[in-house]
Amino acid sequence: MGAIYTIKNVINGKAYAGQTVSACATRWSQHRSALNNGIHQNNYLQNAWNKYGAENFQFIANIENIADDYLNLFERLLIVYYRYTVGCYNLDSGGNKNKYLSPETVEKMSESRMGSKNHMYGKHHPKEVRERLSEAHKGQIPWNKGKTGVYRPETLREMSEAHKGQTSWNKGKHPSPGTLKKQSEAHKGQIGWNKGKRTPEDVKKKISKTLKGKHPSPEALKHMRGKHRSPKALQHIREGQQRRRTKEKIEKEN
Repeated sequence: MGAIYTIKNVINGKAYAGQTVSACATRWSQHRSALNNGIHQNNYLQNAWNKYGAENFQFIANIENIADDYLNLFERLLIVYYRYTVGCYNLDSGGNKNKYLSPETVEKMSESRMGSKNHMYGKHHPKEVRERLSEAHKGQIPWNKGKTGVYRPETLREMSEAHKGQTSWNKGKHPSPGTLKKQSEAHKGQIGWNKGKRTPEDVKKKISKTLKGKHPSPEALKHMRGKHRSPKALQHIREGQQRRRTKEKIEKEN
């Protein structure tokens, strides 16, 4: 058994509809805690709470003792009612299954996170929080690793158009010696993703065609001027070339 409830803004009448299988007082306490700490999952409601203040929101238990099978239905109906009457803070259709977001809702969500409206605007996570996040993600496999066709062709085109003309965030920046050392340590013992692989001839031709007639910019030349590879780096390159020549020779003989 569960209940349908409303969080109502007494200033403008807008409402947020929800469902719970816990006691209504417990669910209201959970909402208040998240809203007071600025971490509520509904940014639209969070912004209104910040603007009007906690004292201007009222919790109403609309219907109690509803069978679990009917909770989704009643929640969705109440959201539709609020959306076409007093105004609604819900950003989706409601219910725990098959939720969808309307284009208007997506736009509201985007606007509610932009610039100074974003709860992290101008802020940075403390070092200990960054370390905890880093530890939590170690060993996890990215959701799209090895997958192809994740994005539709039109989505890829939109992403490409959106980035055209933009300056890369790291353009003109160079990693500090400390960062380079960390990167070096992190990659020690790892096998290169392209080790033992050869670039296909058609790819080589494409690269060659792309680079024809192009020259380093004055800034790049200025950055390169007077710099030389270390003896250790040169030795490493020579050894790599020698290994490659030896391998090609063995392959030809076989």
